[in-house]
Amino acid sequence: MMLTPNQLPAVGVVVGLTLAYFQVEKPVVVSSLFTILIHVSAWMGMVPVGYDLNLGGVKEYALKLWPIFPVKFILLPAALYGMTILFVSDPAIITCVILASAAPTAIFAVASAQLYGLNVNLAESSFLTTTLAFLFVLYPLVYWFVRGG
Repeated sequence: MMLTPNQLPAVGVVVGLTLAYFQVEKPVVVSSLFTILIHVSAWMGMVPVGYDLNLGGVKEYALKLWPIFPVKFILLPAALYGMTILFVSDPAIITCVILASAAPTAIFAVASAQLYGLNVNLAESSFLTTTLAFLFVLYPLVYWFVRGG
């Protein structure tokens, strides 16, 4: 079967993109409802994922992941910075590119690992370690740099 229940959110996104592409007007009541649904669905989808995190399993991979940190947080942002400044001069866009290129592993990696029977401990460890590094090291450095040091 090409379409599984795990792929229904992707179908929803395709339907939404199609409606936006054809400029189908949203009723006002739907706009307000969508704002509420986005927040509710984020909570409903992520609370079980967070609650399912096996912090004991994270220890197994945490030290093994550190060697990729220089690539994830230094080499990739530096390379994209170098390429971006060739085409863009807006500091806000350049900062966004740096932050996006160094963004931590998304929680959706954990959700996907759970849904498809992949290595959940590896995904959880990557999510937690890269998020902590991003929040406590990289983001403050970028904030300090953008503010003029």
